[in-house]
Amino acid sequence: MGTSRNDPSPPTPSWKTALAVLGRTDVSVDMQVREVCRAAAQDRHAGLGRDLSHPLLATAWELSRQGLSAQRALETYDDAALHVANVGLAVEFGRRALARCTLQGPATTSFPAELFSEVIGYYVARDLPTVVAAKGRVSAVSDAIQLKSSIRNLVRSRVSDLGEPSKGPAGWKTFVAKVTDALQKKEAHR
Repeated sequence: MGTSRNDPSPPTPSWKTALAVLGRTDVSVDMQVREVCRAAAQDRHAGLGRDLSHPLLATAWELSRQGLSAQRALETYDDAALHVANVGLAVEFGRRALARCTLQGPATTSFPAELFSEVIGYYVARDLPTVVAAKGRVSAVSDAIQLKSSIRNLVRSRVSDLGEPSKGPAGWKTFVAKVTDALQKKEAHR
């Protein structure tokens, strides 16, 4: 039988701020996204930006746009991932986003939107259970699930609004920086 571990966020100042707002019923979803993104962007000395800028994820984005079957796209991605070191969870986030995109079709969802939704969803999921039912926070697990869904949907929408990256690793890296920056800012009213 396998085990699952949920490591909490580190006790750094940026994560303390994110934890102070996460799950609060009187704090907007937008502000919760901003604070989690700020903390994630600073985590591991900006490691998230480095990891998500990796050329392997640029490859995943390009695979998502080719109209390949999910099986073929994932096999190609997995083959490329075999030769990658020091990317950590970003490889898995990319795989999940690629799977979602290829199963739904390239016109249905954007790989960058799915990727960032997956990443921010991960960070939210590792700390949200610790605040359920605390005073002023989401009161039940079902509320936490709804909040996580709202956060992921907001991230998808904000990333989709930024368009698509330019082709190639350099275009991908520039786009990741643009998204990371945009998610840390207050959402402009539409």
